[in-house]
Amino acid sequence: MTAPHNENAGFSAAPEEGAPLTGAPLTGGPLTGAPLTGAPLTGEPLTGAPRTGAPRTGLPHTGVPVEHHLTTARTARYYTLGAPLAETKRVWFVLHGYAQLAGRFLRHFNGIVPADTLIVAPEALSRFYLELPRADRKHMERIGAAWMTREDRDADISDTRAWLDSVYRTVMDDIARATDGLPEVTIMAFSQSVAITMRWIAGGVAKPSRVIMWAGSLATDVEPDAFRAGLGNADVLLVAGERDLFLTEKTRPLIRGQWDALGIPVREILYDGVHEVDPVMLAELLQLHR
Repeated sequence: MTAPHNENAGFSAAPEEGAPLTGAPLTGGPLTGAPLTGAPLTGEPLTGAPRTGAPRTGLPHTGVPVEHHLTTARTARYYTLGAPLAETKRVWFVLHGYAQLAGRFLRHFNGIVPADTLIVAPEALSRFYLELPRADRKHMERIGAAWMTREDRDADISDTRAWLDSVYRTVMDDIARATDGLPEVTIMAFSQSVAITMRWIAGGVAKPSRVIMWAGSLATDVEPDAFRAGLGNADVLLVAGERDLFLTEKTRPLIRGQWDALGIPVREILYDGVHEVDPVMLAELLQLHR
């Protein structure tokens, strides 16, 4: 492992307070000059009466902190895999799950993407170390990303929707310039990003022909009419492993009931697997509607 960078390398510092000074001795004659003269200082005697007027600055304040928000530009990334723009007839926007990274998420697609399909993977805006800090710094090796938390969630939702809209517009515009047409759009969401995708479809610019909700729960804060309008006539597929620890045999009917309550027809697909993207199932989905 490379030795940690020392920010102070190459810089000298003053000796610590109390340490003996070293170097050449000071030389020179005695200081000379006119003696200090003058009358003794006079003035009002100091008293213990309280001060009046504006309070002095620098004193600690008490009270409730006031929260403020600013919109700031930042750099985010997305990955692509598959067809060149000029040969793209279908585009999949795929959203990774909690504690995953977009580039690694695309490893599920290696070797199974059809020749006319482009896979686009935006990355969540908040990255973090997956392990608690360790003295040997090994915790810095594994990194993941999260779409949002419950802290300041409204701002996270708005920022994420704007980011996904930006990726969508950029990719679709690039394909349109390269092909003089628009591709068929599929949105695939895994785990945490299922709720994110619902919010995006309800309030963003995406116009999918098909939506694949893989092993995730619904967002309960989405306006049903807005979500239905965003879906349009898109096919909705619910995909989960039969041994998924989060979408169990008991919870799957509850989630299906929530979709039914929204008045949205869905198709359920189960496979022999756990809470992960299954390569065999994914390959079959990539070939649907071709």
